[in-house]
Amino acid sequence: MNIDLVGTLIKFELYIYILLKDYEGDSPATDFFGELSTRFEHDLTDLSVPQIDVNPKFYNNRVEEELRARVEEKLNEEKDAIIEGLMETFFSHYIVVFKKIKE
Repeated sequence: MNIDLVGTLIKFELYIYILLKDYEGDSPATDFFGELSTRFEHDLTDLSVPQIDVNPKFYNNRVEEELRARVEEKLNEEKDAIIEGLMETFFSHYIVVFKKIKE
């Protein structure tokens, strides 16, 4: 995850790499066969958790088609909950602080 803060605007780049369960390599950032990624901006004066759209990407040459299809189905079911959970965790900390400042 990359986070950049300019004034009250925060910019995110979030990457979640999908690897085989028994992966033992040294370069997960290049060996993954699927990813969830998103880039977005959010104004910190908006005290809400942003809604983010994420579409999984797969690299078919890195894994068997049957496995890719199973993972893709599962990710499509759970991707929103995964990203929302990460964002709620991050934003819940800043929302509390900014609400106190506004009071």
